[in-house]
Amino acid sequence: MEGRRLFLFASVAMVLVVVTGFVMAQNGVYGVNMWPTTDISKNMRILGHNSLQHRPSYMPTVVKQGSRYILYASEHVGTGTYLNPMNGQMEYNGTSIVDVTDPFRPVYLKHLPSPWLPPNNEGRHVRVCAGSDLPGNLYPGKFFMIRTDGQVSHSVWDVTNPANPVFVTYIENGLSYTHKESWDCTSGYVLLPHNSTTWKSGNGSGTGTCVTGGCSFAIYDLHDPYHPKYITDYGLVGQTPTSTVSQVPNMIHEAVIYTDPVYGTRIYGAYGISVGGDGWLQVADFSKILSYVAANGPITSDAGIQATQISALKMSYEFGMHTYWPWLHIPMADYSENSNASLASSQGGVVGPGIPASLQNVNPRVQDFGLATTEGTNNGCVGYTAMGFVVDLNYPTHQQVVANMHVPKHLENERGVEDREFGAFGQDRGNQTIDFCNLTNGNGRFGSHGLSEDLSAYAGQAHNWGNNPFYHRFQAIAWFGGGVHIWDLRDPFDPQDVAYFIPAASPLYTEQNCANRTWVNGQTVPATQYCTNEIGINNAATDDRGYVYAVDRYGTGAWVFTLTGAPAIALHAGPLATQ
Repeated sequence: MEGRRLFLFASVAMVLVVVTGFVMAQNGVYGVNMWPTTDISKNMRILGHNSLQHRPSYMPTVVKQGSRYILYASEHVGTGTYLNPMNGQMEYNGTSIVDVTDPFRPVYLKHLPSPWLPPNNEGRHVRVCAGSDLPGNLYPGKFFMIRTDGQVSHSVWDVTNPANPVFVTYIENGLSYTHKESWDCTSGYVLLPHNSTTWKSGNGSGTGTCVTGGCSFAIYDLHDPYHPKYITDYGLVGQTPTSTVSQVPNMIHEAVIYTDPVYGTRIYGAYGISVGGDGWLQVADFSKILSYVAANGPITSDAGIQATQISALKMSYEFGMHTYWPWLHIPMADYSENSNASLASSQGGVVGPGIPASLQNVNPRVQDFGLATTEGTNNGCVGYTAMGFVVDLNYPTHQQVVANMHVPKHLENERGVEDREFGAFGQDRGNQTIDFCNLTNGNGRFGSHGLSEDLSAYAGQAHNWGNNPFYHRFQAIAWFGGGVHIWDLRDPFDPQDVAYFIPAASPLYTEQNCANRTWVNGQTVPATQYCTNEIGINNAATDDRGYVYAVDRYGTGAWVFTLTGAPAIALHAGPLATQ
């Protein structure tokens, strides 16, 4: 019944108060509409739903454990404690663990609360590796989870039995900042954003020493989850303890570590976080980092960064960067569809002068890219627009933005017969204009956030690119009040927004956003008088069955979606090209 409750609540709300498909605001002061009580979608439909005990959620991670598919949902701090009906206890937020083997009937297995008191009563991120995927195969048959515990610690858990996680150890403890870890199951190394008393980072102004906001990320060897080994801290030139650079780059948000069978292990760093946040995109050679540390000890100088970094791309000051994700070995349609192989092979790329062969891809048939997003931290329709970017990485020494992924604030939702979807009461909504400025009422966020970070090429599964049908084709990106969007990236130079789903809010359970709106029609309005129940899709995930997962930062739960129409046909059309 869990998967049906949201729709029942939405239906009751519509019976009580209906105004052209929208419910009026509860306070009624300004007559502002609340979030729609029917879903809005294109080429997507819901298979299943779980409330996650109505806890605000940050990110879904889906892992295949044997024959089961397990969803690990990290959680935001929320408003305090929440009832765990499995044990009758009021618990702080942490991690929800859900069995999604049957996508129509997700089964809640366990809530694992944060061990810390407010304001650290949360667990914003999780990563999971199979023991058999880690170097040395020390723990075959086991699965391990790392997670953040508030802003205090990064911890390791044995989740072989996901219904009964067992604490293993702390990788780091006693911190005042944590954020999105990255664990490469192939190499065993993990990257942990954390605060530092010696590394520096700017906070918008480009100056200052960061103590509580996070300045660097620590690198650990975690091939043995029971015995983490510190390697070094890392960041940008200007952030190191001995740097004399006056304009210090902004803080790290997420650094991704990935081992590619062609290029080896690299780090992809996103700095600056949000719109107006001094953004940087960094690519670093991990083998050079290890060699440098072996010869000189942990990196503490700009010289150490310069010796190991492949490049750092300075973005516009409009765009701080949230996530940077490798999108490598993409078959290009212009060449892969050319039946004359000799002709295509003769149209080779340009050899970059002075660039090592290992740092250039001169094969135009199969090209390399990175996908990056900024975070829509502004509420409503104010400030710069948060969006996604496609970065050309054929020459990673010279990164180049070649396209963007942008959802307009006024979106024409046009559907053809082949992919027509229906609302909660079965009516055909037809073509319509979605006005996100109205939907979010100036309170909620609108803009890009996280990419789906779970494609099989990055999951330590022997780099079998065929495992996840989304790879080489589509990316799921969370858009806060704009729902979850599926981007067709088969032509990375021309991304297409081919599917989306904006779930209905629950008037009974979706948490209100009251504190983030100061101005209405040029007048100051007390925040407590301007509240709405609204959706905030925070992050999304995919799996090798072709399902899409999304979670809500305001407590409406987690959804399992499937694609419909033309995107569904393209998703399961077989390999795009021989790698």
